[in-house]
Amino acid sequence: TREDLRSYRQLWREPLIGNFHGHTSYAMPAPGGGPTTTEALQNLGTTPEGSTTADAGKFEALRAMIFFRDFTDAELWEVIGMARFERVTEGPQIIREGEGGDAFYFVLEGEAQVKKRGRLLNVLSAGECFGEIAVFSAAAGVRSASVEAITDLELVIVRAHALRRASDVCRMH
Repeated sequence: TREDLRSYRQLWREPLIGNFHGHTSYAMPAPGGGPTTTEALQNLGTTPEGSTTADAGKFEALRAMIFFRDFTDAELWEVIGMARFERVTEGPQIIREGEGGDAFYFVLEGEAQVKKRGRLLNVLSAGECFGEIAVFSAAAGVRSASVEAITDLELVIVRAHALRRASDVCRMH
């Protein structure tokens, strides 16, 4: 109810989703395990202008990541608009060492292993990114390592051409 939404605003101070038709909303659950604000907004039939309920979930997932901690709400919505959210099943290589690459990835859920010349370098988990070297370095878009899903993964994929079209403020993070 709208009364429940008012109580969320009083209980939680840090806005996570933004302004919804005059209501600042929060993603924290109510005391005692109540619904998140996204769930409460779904019950009210309220979503951010021009977005879907799924977008609100994406917003919450990005907001929870350390990398996006200093992004404003508007910048997070910009990332959602330029990124692709994708599920990958366990097993396949996501990127291959030596091949070209024009995207970088954030792990929302699951684990992936990073290998260089067949040697394990790291295991990535939620909140970590990969593929950025080919996009941001002088490597001319060549992958410096391979990354393989060792569990089912949920990824955020940002293509270099989409990043070039992003606002200066968003790119500078």
